[in-house]
Amino acid sequence: IINKLKKFDLNENATLSKPNLAKLSLMVKVLGYSNYIDFINSHTERFNFNDLKIDMVNAKQNTVLLDKLVGCWYAYNRNLPENPTQAKDDRIWRSAMEIYKSETSGEYFIERSGGDHHKYFGKVTAYSDYVFIIMNSNTFIRQRHFISRIKDINEKIKNPEYKLYELHFISTCISFNQEPIALFEIFQKADRKNFMPDSVSFPIDSNEIPPSIIKQLEDTEANRIDYR
Repeated sequence: IINKLKKFDLNENATLSKPNLAKLSLMVKVLGYSNYIDFINSHTERFNFNDLKIDMVNAKQNTVLLDKLVGCWYAYNRNLPENPTQAKDDRIWRSAMEIYKSETSGEYFIERSGGDHHKYFGKVTAYSDYVFIIMNSNTFIRQRHFISRIKDINEKIKNPEYKLYELHFISTCISFNQEPIALFEIFQKADRKNFMPDSVSFPIDSNEIPPSIIKQLEDTEANRIDYR
């Protein structure tokens, strides 16, 4: 299908053969689906959280910390080009997220907005003072991973009134040109009453961006992660 789309992209008048539904159904049966249509429906009607797993058998989850993460968040980053001089202008990307606890399984799920109306869904786990997030997209093939360490958090959460307002993550994924990407991301707790569920790209001097975020992301080189 991808090869056919590439061919059409190069020449809209090209003659394209139809995808072989029997072959597609054979492939998805290996993944546990009855046929290709069942596979398509399962990825458009609901988030398939069961495909995602972060499990450390010999460690106990830090559910007290996970409970502190429940709620609405904004994630800020600068998705910079490989060559910083190629950046068209200085902008900061803000994604919207919600972390919640499943009433049925007790797991902690996350849903996140993406550019061009993409949506991500994932699971959140915490062990000791580390937070891990793994996310898939229901609209295109990309998986993202996040890791954060919150120093002294186990002492802080002993106070039932303590609240988390900001987290720093390293996130990784594979870009559309199949290059690995590593980003510094800042999560800030958002007020549910004024929460905007979409992703937005703002100029770096926008009044919509908190000054503390600008201060942390304005240095291009300091926020570039050398994944090599």
